[in-house]
Amino acid sequence: MKKIMVSEIGSKELRWWLKQQSSALIVVFVSSAWRRIASCGVMKGYIDGLSRRYESVILLEFIADQRADMCDELAIIDTPTVIIFRGDKEISRFVDPSSAEAIEHVLNEATNPAGHGHPAMKPAGTVK
Repeated sequence: MKKIMVSEIGSKELRWWLKQQSSALIVVFVSSAWRRIASCGVMKGYIDGLSRRYESVILLEFIADQRADMCDELAIIDTPTVIIFRGDKEISRFVDPSSAEAIEHVLNEATNPAGHGHPAMKPAGTVK
């Protein structure tokens, strides 16, 4: 994944990213400072692992405590939250995911050229 930290920008800039990358698969990961060690920390480790495996997916990440405007824009109700977009269309959402495998399943489905994923988007073969 192309990891882009958006902790210093607001919802207007997030919408810009979603619209400019209209055919891209975008993962938005929302954590919170007060849960960084517990479930947010565990999920962050998993998301970081995925970022090395899917080179054509863009990762936007922010801390909810610092971006109330983005939480309102994305209707964030708890953390961690993982939202997967194709351009500006939400295709899946995981709130306090208990299974990281479910997230990977959605990414595999969305990036599978034989399925309904975009043919140019496929899991990375090796870590570069």
